[in-house]
Amino acid sequence: MGADEEPPPYGEARPQEPRGCPSCARLEQELALEREERRELQRQNRGLVDENRELLKANADLRVELAEIKARAAPDDNEPPEDARRIA
Repeated sequence: MGADEEPPPYGEARPQEPRGCPSCARLEQELALEREERRELQRQNRGLVDENRELLKANADLRVELAEIKARAAPDDNEPPEDARRIA
């Protein structure tokens, strides 16, 4: 590394000068591909996490709405049943 060169960002490998080792070059290529695949999977995972969060919120909203509907549909315990009102 020269005096005016900055180190690469964390997790990034500095491009190496070919040293004539064919398996090293192949491994470096594979490593670069693996890192790019990992980045893509991380992007996809973040998207899925966001989608899951939205679905959980929608599910909670629907549960609240269902509870309100059930509460409106349930007979009031203080009132006599409809049949009893007719007879009296």
